[in-house]
Parts: sequence; C-alpha cells; structure tokens
Amino acid sequence: MRLLILPVLILLPLSALAAAKHISFDSLPTAVQRAALLEMHSGIMHGCSTDTENGKTIYDVETLTSNGKRDLIFDASGNLLEAKEQIPLATVPPAALKALKKQAAGATIRSVASVKRGNATTYEAAVMQHGKRRAIAVDANGNPVHD
Repeated sequence: MRLLILPVLILLPLSALAAAKHISFDSLPTAVQRAALLEMHSGIMHGCSTDTENGKTIYDVETLTSNGKRDLIFDASGNLLEAKEQIPLATVPPAALKALKKQAAGATIRSVASVKRGNATTYEAAVMQHGKRRAIAVDANGNPVHD
C-alpha cells in the first residue's frame, strides 16, 4: 500500500501545475485582450494563462504595478471575474486591518492583497509564524472570509 501512495503524492502537485496553460497575450480572445488593456492601468504585462474552472475557460492576465503583482481573471467574453492586487498595509481599511492583525495572532504579516469579485472586496494576508505560512482573509468590515 505504501508503494502506491508515494507516486500519487508526487504526481498530485505536478497535475496541479499542469492545469494552467501559459499563453501569449496575442492568443487571448479579442474581448479579453481589450478588457485586459483597459484594466491594466499603468501596470506592465507579466504573463498570461488559461485554465478551466467549473467547466468554463478563464483567462489570467498577470501584471506588475508599483505595489507589486496584480492578477486579472476574465471569462471568454472579457468580463472581469476577479482582480487581486498587492497593496500596502497602510491602505487596508481600519476595520479590516484590525481583524487581520487579530487573526494573525502574533504572526508576521508578509503581504496583503485586495481581492475584488463583482461588487465585493476582501483583504487577504499572507502571514508567517514559526517558519510556517498561512493565509487569512476578511471583508472590509473585518468579518472573516472562508473559501
């Protein structure tokens, strides 16, 4: 039985990496290209990929901004499904910042990202404690968010 588990454990991360396919900007559908150019603002194109989520093709356009990474996810029609952007800790709304610090419980907050899905914005923090990383998330009012 142990002999079967090891190959499965090795192949699981490889299959997750193979799910997203890196593509060129020119390979994106025209509607996605237009929408991405509008959403990029002053960012610099870093890369593009395509994936399937719930049976639908999605397109991820990675950009670099003055704050760091900004990922834009579109459907095939060019509708923005999600925008995730690294932001300075000082720009997090006070209630959300207080909740993130409370959830971090003494851990070091390494980075924070605002995540916009539709009309909702959440704040995700990557924290490090005792050499272990974990993620925490809250909404603008400081309420915990669970995926």
